[in-house]
Amino acid sequence: MNDDRHDTPVMDHTAFMKRVGGSRHFAGRVATYYQDHFRHYLTQISAALSADNAPDVAYAAHAYKGIVGEYCAAPILRCAQTLEEAARRNDLPEVKERFVQLETASLQLSNELADYAASWQHESND
Repeated sequence: MNDDRHDTPVMDHTAFMKRVGGSRHFAGRVATYYQDHFRHYLTQISAALSADNAPDVAYAAHAYKGIVGEYCAAPILRCAQTLEEAARRNDLPEVKERFVQLETASLQLSNELADYAASWQHESND
């Protein structure tokens, strides 16, 4: 089976650049922030899920949506929203399934942001 999900970007790069006013420098700073912090949010969701604590899963997924929204990453927002809704229904099997998807998409976003972050870090070192 051909898995081409990674061929489709999870973020709208044009909208992201518009959001940061067209500044590669600012885009790099924002991208670096995501790369430095996204695993924290995923860890919170994972820990709550491991404890079968649906309210904490919902809370952490909601918080993660807040951060992901800045990156024009609609597929991740939808996945996090679905995960949050499943947690609010206490549907932990669906939460677990959605969490795997969220992790995969979040790593893809981190990869997509890598060029922005690298250009900012290069500028910072000059």
